[in-house]
Amino acid sequence: PLSDLGHRQARVLGEAFRRLALPLDAVASSPFVRARETAEGFLDGGPAVATHFTDLLAQGTLRKRKLARELAGLGAEHLA
Repeated sequence: PLSDLGHRQARVLGEAFRRLALPLDAVASSPFVRARETAEGFLDGGPAVATHFTDLLAQGTLRKRKLARELAGLGAEHLA
């Protein structure tokens, strides 16, 4: 699980995105617990944004072309 510091850092990063009015249509993350918790903390307190968890972002499974196709299929212009 994510540490207390990690939870705070994820929330602060999300707050910074919102304060700077950075556009965001979707967030993609590994399904692993720490990555999922980071994505959730990042989005906490903000507007509803599509969240996509993919095994292609899991450690040791990165396949760039397949991941690019999957993320393109989300139809999100601004993806984090």
